[in-house]
Amino acid sequence: MLYRFTKVVIVICGFVIFEAILLGLIVFFSADASCRQKIEPVYVLSAPIIKNESKFHLVSGVVPHHDLANQIIEDFFQKVAEQDKPKTIVIISPDHYNASFLQSGVDFITLEKSTVSYRGLSVAENLSPKLVGLNFVYNDSYVNLEHGINNLLPAIKKYLPEAEILPIIVPAKMPRVEIENLVKILADEEDLFIVSSTDFSHYLPESVADFHDVMSQRVLINFEQDNFPNLEVDCWQCLYASRLAASLKNSEDYEFIAANNSVDFSRSDKDSETTSYFSVIFGQGDFGKQPEFSGQTLFFSGDMMFDRNVEKLMQKNSLRYPFAQVSTLFKGSDWAAANLEGPIVKEPQDFGPNSLSFNFDDEIIPVLKENGLNIFCLANNHILNKGQAGMAETKKLLADNNLSYFGDPFKCGVDSALTKGKFIFFGINKTYPTSCSDSQISEAVKKLKQKNPSSFLIVNIHWGNEYQAVNSKAQSVSAHLLIDSGADLIIGHHPHVIQNIEEYHGKLIFYSLGNFIFDQYFSQATQEGLVVGLEYYQDKLIYRLFPVESKLSQPKLMSGDNKAYFLTSLAKISSASISAEMKNGIIKLERE
Repeated sequence: MLYRFTKVVIVICGFVIFEAILLGLIVFFSADASCRQKIEPVYVLSAPIIKNESKFHLVSGVVPHHDLANQIIEDFFQKVAEQDKPKTIVIISPDHYNASFLQSGVDFITLEKSTVSYRGLSVAENLSPKLVGLNFVYNDSYVNLEHGINNLLPAIKKYLPEAEILPIIVPAKMPRVEIENLVKILADEEDLFIVSSTDFSHYLPESVADFHDVMSQRVLINFEQDNFPNLEVDCWQCLYASRLAASLKNSEDYEFIAANNSVDFSRSDKDSETTSYFSVIFGQGDFGKQPEFSGQTLFFSGDMMFDRNVEKLMQKNSLRYPFAQVSTLFKGSDWAAANLEGPIVKEPQDFGPNSLSFNFDDEIIPVLKENGLNIFCLANNHILNKGQAGMAETKKLLADNNLSYFGDPFKCGVDSALTKGKFIFFGINKTYPTSCSDSQISEAVKKLKQKNPSSFLIVNIHWGNEYQAVNSKAQSVSAHLLIDSGADLIIGHHPHVIQNIEEYHGKLIFYSLGNFIFDQYFSQATQEGLVVGLEYYQDKLIYRLFPVESKLSQPKLMSGDNKAYFLTSLAKISSASISAEMKNGIIKLERE
């Protein structure tokens, strides 16, 4: 009897369910399209698995962590939430507080294995076993200190509250291979999004920061793997991790989010210390037309001499003394060139305190590298102060330390030219009575240009009258001839003071950049110099003017009224066509 009753109940229930389904279908197909979109399904037993139907698949991204950049952080995670909803978010942050000092300095730092929730977000416990083979320190206290992690969490909690997180702190000494090992493990995970929490250029005026960011943005977007360690950012390893993940997942489409400086969000002066921000998302999908990042950057500075009083100051203080106030200026650029006003040797000779002959101890080489200088012009009247043997030793020491050089004190041929990618550096010394003639130099420039028609040819030339603020007629004749022969830019040295800038046929002539590091303390003019930054693009050139003032052989960037007065004064003696731009410190030229 019970069996028959049960069977009847089942049949009746089945019939009722069938009628309910049939009625639902009739209502659905009888409604118009607008009504159907408003119908909300009711789930009785369990929620269905909803497939992510987004046309985007996001893999990684870069976002700043500075408090001032909160709007960028918000925009970044809102965009991620709109386009994809990753199950797991791995935040890779720099080690701001040197939390690894108790460790070896090459260990990743993350939350303790027992931590299942962190600041209101679930922790991705399933990842810990997969990271066992890597060097990790598990410490909640370290993570609690790190604003590179914690400043991102409110936005994650707001836009992606269901996501699990895994914070990872990266020490500054972390080698690239360890980052690669980490990312290869993470890249095997599905629905995982890697966030590089990274601020870009630090503690520099906005104009210098903008210049540095050109290289940083290009290297990141175009994945120039070997260039990441050369970036002026607070965690190149973090950037490398996010970009490597995109490459491994074949998800290298990108959406640009923002590029700003702390000046944009505060009332600070543009000449004060700033921080710059850059944000981008990598993934698969049609992100629409995005900006290209192709600019290359070069620095040019004036005469450098590390003998006499400069050497005494370094002995008294440290080898780093001359660069103490410009220690990050040249970092973060593709190339930084300077005129090396003397040979570098292992056993320097003491020429005396008033000698006009110089030589420098080879201990200066690590300092030059550390400060970002990597190309040196040898076409001057002091490189032979220890004879041909001294110059040969200089070349060997530079080459052994992966530093480049070009130019010769006597030769005029193309053999001494240096090629670096799209750029050719050619150095000429015109200070000797038997120096190269204009016709010889012209022929050399023509040969270089004919052989390399698409290259950008830079001529560094040692010439002119010392301590004169305006170029001589002879300099002008030589400069015009060189540009007519194919030179794209002329950088002058030797007068020990800054000379005027001329625009000729759409190209610039810097007749003299003055001193950069020297011991000529007898006038203000000899303690001022001009550092030039060149942003190179296929369709345009942007020159940035960075005047420096020196005190006891220690240069620093001019700022405020001093900088404004200097640039205005220089503009008055320079070409009228560029004088207005010079006052703002930027000269833009279109390329043919």
